[in-house]
Amino acid sequence: MSTRTRADGRAALDVRPIMVRLGELDRADGSGRFAFGSTAALASFTGPIEVRLREEKVEGSTLEITHRPLDGIAATPSRALVTALETVLPPLLALEQHPRSLSQLVVQSLAPIPIAAPYPPGPARSTWPAEPIDLDDAASSSSSAPHAGLPATHLAAALNAASLALLSANSIAMHGVATAVALVYAGDADGGGTGALLLDPDEAEERAASSRHIFAWAFGARFASPRAGAVGAGGGDKDAGEGHGQGELVWSESAGRFSRREWEEACAASKVAAWGVLRRIRAELETAH
Repeated sequence: MSTRTRADGRAALDVRPIMVRLGELDRADGSGRFAFGSTAALASFTGPIEVRLREEKVEGSTLEITHRPLDGIAATPSRALVTALETVLPPLLALEQHPRSLSQLVVQSLAPIPIAAPYPPGPARSTWPAEPIDLDDAASSSSSAPHAGLPATHLAAALNAASLALLSANSIAMHGVATAVALVYAGDADGGGTGALLLDPDEAEERAASSRHIFAWAFGARFASPRAGAVGAGGGDKDAGEGHGQGELVWSESAGRFSRREWEEACAASKVAAWGVLRRIRAELETAH
């Protein structure tokens, strides 16, 4: 485990302060605000409501997801974020219980998305259910560019805000709750290798990283439990994985140069960190009710 101290004073596997807010918007059935430090997103959920005939689905509610950037118009980064949410959320929702209806999820970024930087390319994966990434033990690279320039922490905050909005609305049954975290491997000072694994990177850490990774985990009765005793989110909370929470990897994307061992290390750290995020959400739900 790395003892590296970061520029903001955090240890390698600490997250920035987490903010969770529920029900801030009056004109939606449910809403949630989530932030890792200054990286924040606000989501609203409305539905099920009447749907236009051409969008009607007899097998369940039509889930419409929209992303609005803080400034400018929705472009490729927004499309990448919507695609991620469309992958993660529908299998967790009992949309089949509401045929011929419309459910609308709107995610608003509350932090500016940096101009796309030349992130190091690498393997990418986005699957449901998640399957093991097939990597050689040696570092791997390719020409793919996940996230379309969208920082991994922005995507994690948006997914967590979406889960909050769904929980706040409580209008569609959920099979589980998805939470997401981002990690990077810091590049060595000479730029020639892999450094420490860092949880919840800030913009500077992500730009300087040799690889970056984002993982989404679903927690609920259907899924397997995280290992106890691992380091969790928010100051290395060692009992974060010792509760009765359950989790399954439902989505992941990676970019840069990394080995199979490094990917597995990042994946294991993300599982308990995501469980720590869920604990924070649960605490807010208990306070709200």
